Amino acid sequence: MDSNTIFIFVEGNDDERFLKHIIEPRFKNKVKYIKYAQLKKKVVINYIRTIQKSDDDFIFTADLDELPNVTAKIKWVRAKFELYRDQKVINIPKRNLAIVIMEIESWYIAGMTDSFALMNHIEPIRNSEWISKELFNNMFHGKFRSRIDFMQELLKYYSYDTALAKNKSLDYFDNTFLTEIVEY
Repeated sequence: MDSNTIFIFVEGNDDERFLKHIIEPRFKNKVKYIKYAQLKKKVVINYIRTIQKSDDDFIFTADLDELPNVTAKIKWVRAKFELYRDQKVINIPKRNLAIVIMEIESWYIAGMTDSFALMNHIEPIRNSEWISKELFNNMFHGKFRSRIDFMQELLKYYSYDTALAKNKSLDYFDNTFLTEIVEY
């Protein structure tokens, strides 16, 4: 991924907020976000085709959600955004897909230190991969004004090293998508 701009396809605002605050500073490239969840399939495919014709590159993020494993999610995403042209299937290359286990909230929680958890009367988490939106929402209930307030506090005190140890998919993202293009 040696390019001018990295386009990151995200499902929504929570994904973009996390990536802007935690991941974007690790890129030496310019980063732009495309929220694809509400876009039509054809629009998403056109974005991808345009990026592939340029000197830019992209990362397409997707939550694992209820699918059993990463392979199943990759197949699902590739099938959803495939296009037939001249009797040939065109879809998202596997090398550009980043699957978040289980949902982006798990990456937020991964960086929560034990001291932050204890200070906010939250049970410390050793492995965040099982954290869903519902579990995340139950963690902040009554302790913060809103889920966005909770997310912002987590980001303010985020420990990236802690996060890498608590979430394999974030660690994979770091090793796969950031290793070659990060300025340390």
